[in-house]
Amino acid sequence: MKQITTVTLLWLCLGTQSSAQHPLDDLEEGHWMVLSENTMSDFDPCPTQDCAYSGAEGQSGAVDDWVGAAFATEHGALGSLVVWGGGHGGYWGSEVYVFDVDTRLWSRVSDPYPNGNACDMDTGLYPDGSPCPAHTYDAVEYHPGTNSFVTLAAETNHMGGYFNDTPSMFDLGAGTWRQGCQRPDGRGITGAASAYDATRDLIWFIGAYNQRVASYDVDTCTWTAYEQYNVDIDVVAAIDPGRDLLVTIDGRGTQTVFVHDLADPGAGGVTITTTGDLEAQNQGANGFEWDPITEQFVAYVDGASVYTLRPPAGAWETEPWTWTRIDPAPTSTVVPSANGNGTYSRFRYVPAKNVFILLSANDGPVWAYRLSPEIPPPRPDAGVVPRDGGMPGVDGGGSPDGGGGDAGGGASGDGGCGCRVASHASSPASAWAIVVLGAILMFRRRRGSRRSRS
Repeated sequence: MKQITTVTLLWLCLGTQSSAQHPLDDLEEGHWMVLSENTMSDFDPCPTQDCAYSGAEGQSGAVDDWVGAAFATEHGALGSLVVWGGGHGGYWGSEVYVFDVDTRLWSRVSDPYPNGNACDMDTGLYPDGSPCPAHTYDAVEYHPGTNSFVTLAAETNHMGGYFNDTPSMFDLGAGTWRQGCQRPDGRGITGAASAYDATRDLIWFIGAYNQRVASYDVDTCTWTAYEQYNVDIDVVAAIDPGRDLLVTIDGRGTQTVFVHDLADPGAGGVTITTTGDLEAQNQGANGFEWDPITEQFVAYVDGASVYTLRPPAGAWETEPWTWTRIDPAPTSTVVPSANGNGTYSRFRYVPAKNVFILLSANDGPVWAYRLSPEIPPPRPDAGVVPRDGGMPGVDGGGSPDGGGGDAGGGASGDGGCGCRVASHASSPASAWAIVVLGAILMFRRRRGSRRSRS
């Protein structure tokens, strides 16, 4: 029988034992909290703002310049918020940032292309294959099948602010970009919204100014286009998976909500009737997400209140949908704020913890909010999570100087062990492993003591 060494058993213990209870587990219904322990700005590749990609604003433009974010559900033990963007004259850095919900730390998982003036005006790409950053609005998503951050556009002219219509995918495991296929309309993509359809493994696209509603298949690199819609920029969209509906708010333009039945998208959208507090419907660029626990949409405008949009129990096409303002609990003292240029998809739902997270500034916190009290059970694959968030030579998330190694998801710094223990409640197996480990260590100590006396 193969001998189990103390080191091996210790590793087994660490592999089955999880860390202390996550702070999100203590977040009460109706409360906000500051979740992050560092900021994006800790990993600014050019804090002096004098690099060839700094533009007029530096790294702050990667959030301020009408930029959304994707939530990578399969990246990290609890998922991660992924940020990339900038564009126009504001910021030209093509690097990618990741906030790991489990570790509560930011990291920079790629480097910017060093010359912001080297963007190919035909492809929207830098020579290294990274896309030239754009105002992403609500049009970035996560594709779980390829563990990829997906931006549906890149910029091709820093002075004119023109955006192309070809997606780019960043592989969060490999840390590399690849380009997708051009949308058949062949038009710029400014002011667009998107939503990931887990039922069909598609990304739905809704563009401003008479563009076609379309779906994109990342795996087959194919687009399917439907009818045109004359919506304004700053539209936001999300999907009700149970009813199979794509819901879009044109807050800046018509101040209406229109809905597509994804089982028959060619039938066109239906402008629905809404009642209640219409604050989130009457302005654009808000956060807008589906909540699977309460089975309603949740919108973020500003401050500590949120707005819910509940579909009717009957016919969704004809019966009114209801908006409700949800104020924070009286004991909630944390008050977040929106970015003046919009929130878009930087307000995201975290299914592993049933909370919403919000990012408003590169040098500000990531906030978390709990709408309903239910906390999902631990993921079945919880345990030692491979570190796939960092790249050789790129800052990790342990400390502002990139030296955090093990905790932050990056591969630089002190060269941690290359794994992370998930933050879920300790299992009985892990408790028994600790007991057994203690017994072995005591036995070895006593045996060594007897040998020394002989």
